[in-house]
Amino acid sequence: MLVRIALTAALLASSGCDTLGYREKDPYASSAPGLGPTVRVGSVVDGDTIRVMLEGRETPVRLIGIDTPELGGSKGRGECLGRAAERFTSSEMTGRRVTLELDVDSLDPYERTLAYVWKDGRLFNETLVERGLAEERAYPPNIRHQERLRAAEDRARAARRGIWGRCGALP
Repeated sequence: MLVRIALTAALLASSGCDTLGYREKDPYASSAPGLGPTVRVGSVVDGDTIRVMLEGRETPVRLIGIDTPELGGSKGRGECLGRAAERFTSSEMTGRRVTLELDVDSLDPYERTLAYVWKDGRLFNETLVERGLAEERAYPPNIRHQERLRAAEDRARAARRGIWGRCGALP
């Protein structure tokens, strides 16, 4: 628990948010990478959840603003392209250094850190959406990059990439 508190405090301090969750008035003023700590990804849980190394321990991080297909539980096969999303995230993230960026809320109900993940100067959340391995999903109040994620989904839908071309009739 202390590790999560330390990560949350570090992210809040570096992202321009204070402990009450206030942020800058211009939502794009802090959209460049480098706002939070740079950490090493230890493992991948699924397409939109990673574990980062912080103080020698793995801490779960849920990528915000997106939703990847589910892997499925013991009774199901999972959703279309759920395994592909997990494999892509794993190949791109495992062992790599990334920068985390918080929005308003820093933890979800499962006590995972909520963050935008920057890899090599690029928003990885957006990369998943552009490839059709995730859909844009707003989780207010964390909507700092929602417009750019929505635009990425529009491009993926138009090109029928990933879930938009291979997974049946989606809205």
